[in-house]
Amino acid sequence: MGNKTTEERNMELMQTLDDAWNAQDLETFAKRHKRDVVVRWPGQGPTHGVDAHRLEAIQFFKTFPDQRLGNRPYKTFFASGDWTCSLASNHLGLPRAPAATQPRDSAYRKAVPPEGCTRDGVETKPAGFRRKSRLDPSLR
Repeated sequence: MGNKTTEERNMELMQTLDDAWNAQDLETFAKRHKRDVVVRWPGQGPTHGVDAHRLEAIQFFKTFPDQRLGNRPYKTFFASGDWTCSLASNHLGLPRAPAATQPRDSAYRKAVPPEGCTRDGVETKPAGFRRKSRLDPSLR
């Protein structure tokens, strides 16, 4: 770690959060969130707490076992103070569903970046295509 700036450390934390998502490493995923996180996904109500968010992640991985965030490299990635901003592609892969509902062609490929904002220790994920996160100093 050495002489890393706040920005460098926060970017590292964001990168390892997305690496954990890609690896379906729920232990690291949970460590990168506050216990009282509030997550907002487009088209549904908010999720309250890291345990509920973890259950969402498990269901997402069951539905899209081959999904990957394109975070190495990100399309855009920078930090300022406690804030980070990242833009990544999201490759969902084929959903695991009954054969009658499976798509006939290739895997779903969407350039739908992850999004989120952490303010005062509460992460939210508003609708949009940016991810801005203010990382809690206790995670450093």
